[in-house]
Amino acid sequence: MTYHSQFCKNKYELALGIPIMPLKGGSGPAPKCDDSTDIVDEAITLFRSTILFKNFRPEGPADKVIVYLTCFIQKALYDIIRVKNSVDLPKADAIAAVNKLVAEPIPGPTD
Repeated sequence: MTYHSQFCKNKYELALGIPIMPLKGGSGPAPKCDDSTDIVDEAITLFRSTILFKNFRPEGPADKVIVYLTCFIQKALYDIIRVKNSVDLPKADAIAAVNKLVAEPIPGPTD
């Protein structure tokens, strides 16, 4: 059994095949979300179950976003673990590691 996004049944404007979905955050070009959960919350909730699948067949554009966010969460956790100097990682160090990841350019298909 695979888990698919609840947002697959909604229609969103696409940019290069990726939907422009509403978010709860107030900044940026994404529209404001009225619901209690957005695609990021859903990706965090489904992270543990999603990484266990060997194959995942997207049922809609929102599932592509779930796959991308799952990869981003995995990379962020990996970077946080690499920065870890001791048993107790200060929250500021974890935030700095994620901010550094966010600032990196997104690799393209030729990279």
